Amino acid sequence: MRTKFPILFGLIVALSWGVTAQDFGGIITESFDVDTSAESAPSWANNLNLVLYFDWKSDSWQFQSQGSLTHNYRSDQSQLFHADLDIFRFQYVFLGILGDASALQLDVGRFNYTDSSGLVINTNIDQFTSRLDWSTLDATLGAGYSGLVSKYTSRILYNLKDAIDSGDSAIYLASPRLFAWLSLGWEPLPLAKIEAGYLRQQDLRAYVNSQYQPAQDGDLLFKPANPPPFDTNYFLLRFDWGLSNLGLKLGLSGALSQGNSLTHVNLEGYKSIAHLGWAAEGRAEWQILQETGSLQFRGLIASGDPAERTYFYEGGSIGETLPSLSTFRSASPAGIGKVFQPMIGNLALVGLKWSHRPWKTPAFTMWSGLEYSLEVLTSFRMNKGAISVVTNANSDQYYLGTELIASINWNIFSDFSLGMTSAWFVANQGSGGVFQNTREAFESQNSLVLRVIF
Repeated sequence: MRTKFPILFGLIVALSWGVTAQDFGGIITESFDVDTSAESAPSWANNLNLVLYFDWKSDSWQFQSQGSLTHNYRSDQSQLFHADLDIFRFQYVFLGILGDASALQLDVGRFNYTDSSGLVINTNIDQFTSRLDWSTLDATLGAGYSGLVSKYTSRILYNLKDAIDSGDSAIYLASPRLFAWLSLGWEPLPLAKIEAGYLRQQDLRAYVNSQYQPAQDGDLLFKPANPPPFDTNYFLLRFDWGLSNLGLKLGLSGALSQGNSLTHVNLEGYKSIAHLGWAAEGRAEWQILQETGSLQFRGLIASGDPAERTYFYEGGSIGETLPSLSTFRSASPAGIGKVFQPMIGNLALVGLKWSHRPWKTPAFTMWSGLEYSLEVLTSFRMNKGAISVVTNANSDQYYLGTELIASINWNIFSDFSLGMTSAWFVANQGSGGVFQNTREAFESQNSLVLRVIF
């Protein structure tokens, strides 16, 4: 069980200017997965994860740490042992720095960073962040580095070198990239917020790896294992609005990705081509049935390139020179779907999800933690060029497929829960389809998850 108690030692009290509290414990998660498809034999995997966490805080500061140990075994005899420091964060808050309604929060260490649009990056990085809250305004300034985080946690993918390294078991760390950001937020009305931001991403592989020799402008030979660096500027916008009387939450996000891509053109060699991509997302959530059920809608579109672009990631090769490259560049996967999990870029998606807790009443104490959800996701590509998974290069079709996801999560006790998920992706792999000869007609992923908190 998790425990909280005051630290009574005088020295610690003096350092914290008041009473401090500790929260520590762990989580054991056991997951058993079975994957099936139209033609291949079923495969299974067992995933055991141990998380230990520690939280120490007072009124003005907080220290958080979390480490994890994972063992994954698959029926194809592949297995992975993975240890990682997930969180190591120190936070300090200065109250009243610009008056009674203001606060300055400083955070340093390793923890999650999500950009203000939610479309570019959502992953752990080592970072420093400062946030100033002043009445209805807030401003955030920060910078972080991804190259010391495990690639299994980070999953940052920009160019072909990142994609190659992600499948190399000898490489443990994520893509070495520097991120710096600024965002400004305003709450003009209760439950309404407008946020604008800027994010800079810079490839540092050439600086941290002396053996890395990237392709240069004018090189005729295609070097997929040594693609040129790719740096990006992002301009971000987000709007959230809540209507409490209707139980409705609305959201709209947008992002522009701008940079310069050194790309290999067949028979011409590497050329510098301007990059400008965009992405937009709309969200709606409606709380109904006395707050026990919710209906969620998600619509997402992201720019893409024509069929001349046969490689999704930067540093690839194109059939002929294009005036500009338009595929939106996200830094990490967006967590779309269970079976089909594309990166945002040359993608359009529409999703609808229903969640319900049927017995959220004191009379059903044990059953009150039961929740089920049903979700459908339909995806398309925006243009005939590449997406982040292998496709039929000769296809002129846009429809990718539809995924159905059913899940049950049951918090039986405060420290014990059970979860079951079944996801089925029906791909467009018929004659002339986007996934002809690359995917089977359907694929499914089914999992049983047990979680114990101590």
